Amino acid sequence: MIFLWCTETTVQATTQELKVRQLLKRLNKPAVKSIKMRPSIPPSGLYDKNEVASKMETSSIHQLWRQNGRCPENTIPIKRTKKEDVLRASSVERYGKKSHRTIPNPTSSYSSYMQEIVKGHEVYPNVNGDSNTRLFTYWTQDGYQATGCYDLKCPGFVQVSNELALGAAIGPVSTYDGPQYEITLYVWKDPKTGNWWLQYQNLSPLGYWPSSLFPYLTNGSSMVEWGGEILNYNTSGEHTTTEMGSGHFPEEGSGKASFFKNIQIVDQSNNLQAPQGFESFNTTPTCYHVHFADEGYFYYGGPGRNPNCL
Repeated sequence: MIFLWCTETTVQATTQELKVRQLLKRLNKPAVKSIKMRPSIPPSGLYDKNEVASKMETSSIHQLWRQNGRCPENTIPIKRTKKEDVLRASSVERYGKKSHRTIPNPTSSYSSYMQEIVKGHEVYPNVNGDSNTRLFTYWTQDGYQATGCYDLKCPGFVQVSNELALGAAIGPVSTYDGPQYEITLYVWKDPKTGNWWLQYQNLSPLGYWPSSLFPYLTNGSSMVEWGGEILNYNTSGEHTTTEMGSGHFPEEGSGKASFFKNIQIVDQSNNLQAPQGFESFNTTPTCYHVHFADEGYFYYGGPGRNPNCL
């Protein structure tokens, strides 16, 4: 029995090692030429806003890898995946995917018909192995059941820019009662091709999600959300101490709490405009808050577990 058990374990380990090597080979591609594409019809007013953004302090936010150089023209940067990155996932097959228990649930349920694009910045040690703030994207076409992934970890998002690497660290970051930094992200549907484009700051578009990924979004999105998300495994019966935003409640205001501002959507006429019917939701109001400061401007976040959040 001991001999058979050891043999089976060796076979399982060898199989996992093979899966890891195959995945790493697929993800860590050699340098290849990238096809340069651009949106056919950007939203009206987008580049006016980019010109303003280029004059702001936020343009000093950069990705740390660019201190060591840049990718050649017609190539794209891809964050290298290491063996230990894969082994942090629950399985090789689940690497780069959200587990069902980590999916937020602001509405009633996540239908298998739900199709969603997520983008922003995050700190996620369980995935990245550190506490750096990183630029990320995620997509799903079936309510996080089987499809979708982070960044470029599966076929889906098509990157065309050599200026940014999805999943790479960004900096500098804001400090409590100190210098504040912002990033600006745009996502819009190209009215001609139906592709969903992503743009960071005042740089050229980063890439796009092909329209074929989202057949239910042919006529646009039915909901747009802004805010924060944390993981609460609740393994000890207590709420996590994981902070959201700056880790301080939004009522502390400017320079102390994280915020969203200049919130806009792209309407059916391909124009940027303020959203209508704006509502807030909060699944754990004793742990994290939302505070509206002005139209299209709100603070959010909190410390997690505290005397009122156990």
